[in-house]
Amino acid sequence: MNRRAFGDKLTVIYDIDEEVNCFIPSLLIQPLVENAIVHGIQRSKGKGVVTISITESGNRVRISVRDTGPGIDPQVDRSR
Repeated sequence: MNRRAFGDKLTVIYDIDEEVNCFIPSLLIQPLVENAIVHGIQRSKGKGVVTISITESGNRVRISVRDTGPGIDPQVDRSR
């Protein structure tokens, strides 16, 4: 996504453990970040934050993408 399109409306925070020692293809994370921006930040009023966290535990790596958007409306039918 073009970050310039959001100007100061979007802040991205990278929270990556220094101990993580692996290669993660960017195309693995890109859809998660785009989803957070499109469905979270673009829908919110004012500024938004997307946080990308990567941690390692044993032989596993955990990737987390969070946003400060409004979340899913409780009225939305998620059973589809």
